Amino acid sequence: MAIVNLGILLKYGMYGAANKLANGRNIAALDEAWDVYKSKPKIPPKSKTKPINKEASKGGPGVNRPIDEFDDTAIYQGAGKSRPEPPHATGGKVEGTGKGKYLTDPAEMRPYIIPPRDGFDAFLERKYIEIRKIGLEDISIVAKNTGLTEQEISDMKKHLFLDTHQLSIDGVPYKELYFRADQDIAYAWQLAQKKELTVEERDWFRQLANHELKEKELMDKGMPLMDLSTWNPKTERFDPDPGKNAHDKANVTDPNPGEFPKYNANKDYWDHSDTDSNNY
Repeated sequence: MAIVNLGILLKYGMYGAANKLANGRNIAALDEAWDVYKSKPKIPPKSKTKPINKEASKGGPGVNRPIDEFDDTAIYQGAGKSRPEPPHATGGKVEGTGKGKYLTDPAEMRPYIIPPRDGFDAFLERKYIEIRKIGLEDISIVAKNTGLTEQEISDMKKHLFLDTHQLSIDGVPYKELYFRADQDIAYAWQLAQKKELTVEERDWFRQLANHELKEKELMDKGMPLMDLSTWNPKTERFDPDPGKNAHDKANVTDPNPGEFPKYNANKDYWDHSDTDSNNY
């Protein structure tokens, strides 16, 4: 397997691939990312300065418009504050202000959020916070718009957004945390809250569900997402090990999907990377 320098990916605008590799959430993309890099024209990265006159949006919500432009009012109605039972060894629900539900107050979520590394990470964490704030209120609509069952969507949402997990970040001892926000998952989930997905988008969601539900099954049995012993200080990432890492073992039978169809993560990166990393 080719070794990909994350700095190279960032330099040539492939932030989506670099971020996934750094997070250890899409290790199977290494070879593909390297091939993309080799085929890229060797040009300077795009300017981070927004043009004064932006080209008009082509198409409606979910085509070329940022998720922020959608009217989320209806989705967030009826959400309440909450907390369930204490977390267990490999995944749990953080305690809060109500029995049997999940945290919906961003201030209460904050201690469990992995501190963003830059403004883009903070932007993604804000997306995850918005998704968490409504608890399980969006399960029916997301299931309808993705073609998955409500049970699958409920289990996915708990695993990806609502439950905390014992995680090692950059090789430090395990701590009770939410997963670090992923750009494709954040975009795809919020899109599925708003409209029925295309066949291609549904196929992507199906692959994500297969991976995440397998990963959840393994973590529920005690396998960590990334075992502390697999951290490699030289590469500054976790070495793939299906025998120790739930993410890697799930990838063997149910590979994590690549980038969400037609989502331009690079644009979001350039728009937000230099903003306040503490704004979440």
